[in-house]
Amino acid sequence: MTKSELIEKIAASQDQLPPKDVELAVRMILERMTQALVNNQRTEIRGFGSFSLHYRAPRGPQPKDRRRRRSHRQICTVLQAWQRTARPRQRQPLTAD
Repeated sequence: MTKSELIEKIAASQDQLPPKDVELAVRMILERMTQALVNNQRTEIRGFGSFSLHYRAPRGPQPKDRRRRRSHRQICTVLQAWQRTARPRQRQPLTAD
C-alpha cells in the first residue's frame, strides 16, 4: 500500500475529517517514524509491528576467485510483524469413571 492509498482509505472511512487533514496527519506520523529511525530508535505500531534499523557487515570474498567485493556496511529497515496469539483451548471438565 502506498502513502496515497493509505490517505484515501482513511479519508473514505472518516467522513468527519477533510481529506487534507487526513493527509497532513499521515505525513506527520510517517515523518516522526522516519526521524525516530534516523535517531536509531525503534518505532512500534500496536497490533501491527515494530520498525528498527539493522546493520549488515560487509560481504566476504567471491568464492570463485577470492577477490574482495566492493561492498560497504549496509543499513536496512526491518519490520518485525506482530503475531496473533492463538485462543486458549477450553479445558474439558474431569469426569469420574
